[in-house]
Amino acid sequence: MNLDSITEKLKAMFAYGERPRPYRDWFVVLVAGLTLFALSLLMNVWFFLRVASGESLGGTAPAVSAPTFNAAPLEAVDALFKNRADEAARYESQYPFVDPSR
Repeated sequence: MNLDSITEKLKAMFAYGERPRPYRDWFVVLVAGLTLFALSLLMNVWFFLRVASGESLGGTAPAVSAPTFNAAPLEAVDALFKNRADEAARYESQYPFVDPSR
C-alpha cells in the first residue's frame, strides 16, 4: 500500500459523489463534538480530584520573602498633606481677602 492508494481511498471516503450525504457530515460533527465534550469532562474531573485531595495544579510557588516596609515615602506624603492643610488654614485666617461684591 503506497501513499497514492491511501490518498485515493481518503478522497473516495470524503467525496460527495453524485449527491450530498448530510448524514455523514452531521455524524462527523456530532462525533467530534462529543469527543471534545468527553475530553473536557475528563479533564475537569481530574482537576477536581487533584484539588480535592489537596494537590496544586501548577508547580510549587517560589519562596517569597516578606516585603520590607519603608516609612520614608509615607512620611513625605503625610508632610505634604500637612503643609497643604496649614496653607488652607492660613487662607481662612491670616491672608486678607477683599470681597469685591461688597
